[in-house]
Amino acid sequence: MSDFKLFWYHWRHFLSIENKILETFKYVELSENNYSTYSIEFQQIILLSASEMESVLKQICLELDSNFKLESGIGKCSNFIKTKDLTLFNKLNNSSVHIDLPGYPNLVLKPFLVTRTEDPNGIKSDWQVVYENLKHYREEGTFKKAKLKYALDSLAALFSVLLIFLEVLQKTNSLIIDWQEYHHIMPKLFVFNAIQPIISGGTY
Repeated sequence: MSDFKLFWYHWRHFLSIENKILETFKYVELSENNYSTYSIEFQQIILLSASEMESVLKQICLELDSNFKLESGIGKCSNFIKTKDLTLFNKLNNSSVHIDLPGYPNLVLKPFLVTRTEDPNGIKSDWQVVYENLKHYREEGTFKKAKLKYALDSLAALFSVLLIFLEVLQKTNSLIIDWQEYHHIMPKLFVFNAIQPIISGGTY
């Protein structure tokens, strides 16, 4: 599979998950007041987003070094990127994702921010801790962590990683995408302000 096709393969997965969370807004209003609302749908979105993000992170690592070991998880992938390209790592780590959906409040997500809410050691972001617990356990207490906030954050993390993947592909393969040709598959929920040209149109 070419790098271009690989990117769009992952992008289509992102759009599919985005549609899932948009559907939930029929029942749970997109509002900070509802961030603690939990459901089976949010659990699925967290699991799908994080799993897909891990896959994209591995592709980024392979672009940076073809000898990268694919069995590595999210944490190891992040550390690997840090050793290979600190600027890229910092851009990802400090990414801000803006929610820009007509009729809803403008919200800003920082998916890789560590708040110590779920991880007292201050190593992992909250949604990542929740993802790992949901992945391995199905206890009631764990299920109650499947909140709207973490569903949004995990999807925002996937979005951020995908755009970083595109940036890496551009550098390593001279990949050029004219987003005006792909306006029909632009995200409905997010605007990514850290790499604005990707979203605003034109050639990237």
